[in-house]
Amino acid sequence: MPNRYCGPAPKNIKTFMGKFKVRFKVKELEFEMEGERETAPSVTHALEQQFGTLLKPAQVASEATSLNAPPPAVVVEAAPQDNGQGRRKSARGAGRKPAETNQPFDFKHDPSKWGNPTQTWSVGQKVMWLLYVIQQQSGKSGLTAQCIVSTFNKHFREAGALKPKSIYRDLNSQKMKNPPHLGQDTAKARPEWFLAEEGKKQAIELVRSSISPQQQTAT
Repeated sequence: MPNRYCGPAPKNIKTFMGKFKVRFKVKELEFEMEGERETAPSVTHALEQQFGTLLKPAQVASEATSLNAPPPAVVVEAAPQDNGQGRRKSARGAGRKPAETNQPFDFKHDPSKWGNPTQTWSVGQKVMWLLYVIQQQSGKSGLTAQCIVSTFNKHFREAGALKPKSIYRDLNSQKMKNPPHLGQDTAKARPEWFLAEEGKKQAIELVRSSISPQQQTAT
């Protein structure tokens, strides 16, 4: 039976007459070829083209050293294909910062010392007052945007809940004031907002006004 794969052998490969046989199996697919040793390079090239994306075929025939040496049998078992989901998942997560926590910061509030926020306060006033009170009572100087929302809404919802979708706009508005009321620590994996010097002054006035309602809020 004539061999379907024919062609000149590379100059750097010595050719010897003889037989060879290649057999490999991919799951339920079985492929078997027979031919002369001199056609081995052409067969190898054909296999690389057909299955290059799946596996790299082993060298079907090495340079012969003896005419009497029996040709080696090559059996190739293909590993299960990766569907790529693991790689895609890794690519999506690469370089991404951890998501902000929306868990509230728990602390024991003493309204006799720090007062309570009111519905008439702006979002900026509520945030400055909250950051100041938490820092004074717990030593925690900064919170993430979503933590500010969840903390205020847990402890002081009656004063008007903060909205998660608009909190960044309100925080940036306080940051852009001259002088700024808030600052942002972007060096942390979860950026935190803290009181600037002017914001601290505003927060102190808010505490005083909430303890003594007769005083006017200084903003």
